[in-house]
Amino acid sequence: MKSPGPKYSPMLEQYFGMKAKHPEAILLSRVGDFYEAYGEDAEIVARALQIALTSKEAGGGKRVAMAGVPHHALAQYLARLVQQRFVVALAEQLEIPQPNRLVRRDVVRLPSPPPLRAGVRRVHAHRRHDQEDDSLRVPGDARRDEDRDRITDHRLCAAPAE
Repeated sequence: MKSPGPKYSPMLEQYFGMKAKHPEAILLSRVGDFYEAYGEDAEIVARALQIALTSKEAGGGKRVAMAGVPHHALAQYLARLVQQRFVVALAEQLEIPQPNRLVRRDVVRLPSPPPLRAGVRRVHAHRRHDQEDDSLRVPGDARRDEDRDRITDHRLCAAPAE
């Protein structure tokens, strides 16, 4: 009798594991030369950025929705998502890729929209940034102008050991 295999391929298990830690955000994960989103996030990204929605083999003959942007154009696409009031979690590759081995990835940035001004009501309730992870600390907000919009760029790092 065969035991049931993983629900997804190892890379997608990794992606959805990171997504579970940041449910309020759209997760874009670095995969080679692209930042990719899968599942519901891929559908949202494709619609918001007006880019192609495709699919990827998910394991067990299943497919999962996929959308991605080239790494060299990330700033442009990120600004467009933030301008639309989405919180985005960016997962980077934390090691050099090795053949036949899953690359370690983790969320390292949470660019988020600036606070809304009084009277402005457009908010994506399912994407609000109102949860914090105690294992991460934000060393400070780096603010910058990008495409005429203010973006709060939270750079994450592990909390110091005590």
